[in-house]
Amino acid sequence: MSVPGEAGELRVLLLAPTRRDAEVTSRLLAATGLETHCCASCADVAEELPRGAGVLLLTEDIVADKSFPLLRQALEEQPAWSDIPIVLLLRRDNASPRLAELQNALTNVTLLERPTSTVTLSSALHAAIRARRRQYASRRQMESLARAEAESRRLQQQLALAVDASQIGTFHCPFPLSRIEWNDRCKAHFWLPPEAEIDLDLFFSILHPDDRERTRAAIDACVEAGVPYDVEYRTVSPSGKFRWIHATGRTYFDGEGKPIRFDGTTQDVTESRVMAAQRQELLDSERAARQEVERVSHLKDEFLATLSHELRTPLNAIFGWTQLLKIGPQDAAVVQEAVEVIDRNVRAQTQLIEDLLDVSRIVSGKIRLNIEKIELVRTVQEAVEGVRPAMTARQLRVVFDLPIGADGRTAQIPLQVDPQRLQQILWNLLTNATKFTPPEGTITVRVRRVDFHVEIQVIDTGEGIEPSFLQVMFDRFRQADGSTTRKHGGLGLGLSIVKHLAELHGGTIWAESDGPGKGARFTLLLPDLLYKPEEEEPADEARTTAAAIGPGADLSGLTVIVVEDEADSREFLGRILTERNARVLPAATVDEAWECLRTVQPDVIVSDIGMPDKDGHQFLRELRQSGRTIPAIALTAFARPEDRTRAIEAGFQEHLSKPFTAETLLQCIAALIRPS
Repeated sequence: MSVPGEAGELRVLLLAPTRRDAEVTSRLLAATGLETHCCASCADVAEELPRGAGVLLLTEDIVADKSFPLLRQALEEQPAWSDIPIVLLLRRDNASPRLAELQNALTNVTLLERPTSTVTLSSALHAAIRARRRQYASRRQMESLARAEAESRRLQQQLALAVDASQIGTFHCPFPLSRIEWNDRCKAHFWLPPEAEIDLDLFFSILHPDDRERTRAAIDACVEAGVPYDVEYRTVSPSGKFRWIHATGRTYFDGEGKPIRFDGTTQDVTESRVMAAQRQELLDSERAARQEVERVSHLKDEFLATLSHELRTPLNAIFGWTQLLKIGPQDAAVVQEAVEVIDRNVRAQTQLIEDLLDVSRIVSGKIRLNIEKIELVRTVQEAVEGVRPAMTARQLRVVFDLPIGADGRTAQIPLQVDPQRLQQILWNLLTNATKFTPPEGTITVRVRRVDFHVEIQVIDTGEGIEPSFLQVMFDRFRQADGSTTRKHGGLGLGLSIVKHLAELHGGTIWAESDGPGKGARFTLLLPDLLYKPEEEEPADEARTTAAAIGPGADLSGLTVIVVEDEADSREFLGRILTERNARVLPAATVDEAWECLRTVQPDVIVSDIGMPDKDGHQFLRELRQSGRTIPAIALTAFARPEDRTRAIEAGFQEHLSKPFTAETLLQCIAALIRPS
């Protein structure tokens, strides 16, 4: 039915038996304030009805109208809110058979006998129109509700679309808190399928154990005190994966302050958490890099100031004495003293320059070793004698702890090294000990063989070393005291050069101290490529050497690829393994190792970590990616726990940090090949 105007809603649709009856009735009703529309037939009434009407005024004669069925159909098809009032005028003969037919066909009918008074008719019509007004009010209310419901559905659809687009989960928890209603997205945040039934026990069981109590406390505060619910927690999948969820919500209370429901949203913030962690990592990295730049800049400034001081000090002595000699003839004693001072300071300056040049060679990789066979004990004694004048001047006592042979004399230890560079190492260690040991102190020089290595120790009773400085003392330009009030000179290059020279020989060096005032011990470990164990059974040398290191170390029939870029270390490792009957395939690079693998299936791989082009980690990752499961041992000077972890993650089975004994390496190989 259309929405008519106010006048149309209240008009009287009149269907009279005759035209005259219609005209008379219309004039009478108009006098009472009623708008009347006269219809010629039931069809006209049915046609006008959708346009709006307050009441139908009919007579029983309509039953005879051929179009009565049309009116009856129009009345039956009224909308749910509409039941138009009908005032039906009947003759006094109530027994008319037409009355029953009309009562069956029509509803909401008021019967009036005719003729009737104008007052009665007007009153009945006004009452009907008032009822019709209420119907129209109901219609407007229903239409308003329908519009509100449509708008609500539209808003709900928009909200669902927004929630789905924003990946937000929603939850609704009526009180008492037992069952929880979640949308599919919220269930997905908890690794659950859409059909899952949720309760609080399941909710807490999916939370990460470390987050449960904190989340429970947040819910309790929200429910009991109305505190806004705002918490981040981790949900854990059955396979152990987790995601970070940010949950917010609030509790709704009734008029008496009792909680009635707890509603909220969830959002997956794992990606933002990861990005925040990465951003923080970048910030930390940038901060560390900036601090490192500042540290290096400070070290550079400190080094330049020290260099200026160390160069100017001997120059000042040389310049002063040369000026004195230029003044005029001096007696022999003065000239002799001047020559000694000039010579001493020239040597000091020469040493400074040599140290700087050595550092430059180290940085550019241009230091080369000239390997020769020497007698180690004699070389150590000669180095001590070279520094003895300075030791004597400081009243220091030198103690030798040297190996003793079977004849009771000092044993000889032949060694292949660069004699000049070994002297340089020993000179640095001995001059350091002399410089930092107070008068009447003791310097102990110890030489001994440790399996396939020789060990040289310089031990002093001097000032000792702070634990924090032990970690960096072999770095370039490092000095325990870099202030202008320091007691000892130098550029802080000596130990850095010593460390590099030791590593070039395939060895290593480290320092130990119990702290300030408790002396220091420097240990130099070098491979002894010339060492051959004494043969107890010459007829079966291999069996004797294998037995010497304990059961299970005989490597007969095994093929070992040794990957080591340093030739001396490679030769040393090869000698150890061939002494135990292993077949050794040496490789100086990772590419050479792959060449070996193309023709041979080894039983084990022994690889250095730090190598040019490709390091040991890259080699093992490539090896494992190719599907090979050959046991592998990492050899490295990096001895931190995280270095071992990195090696194992790359695919190594074992990680041996330098220095290591031959026995350790051999037993490690034997254990990998024959675990039983």
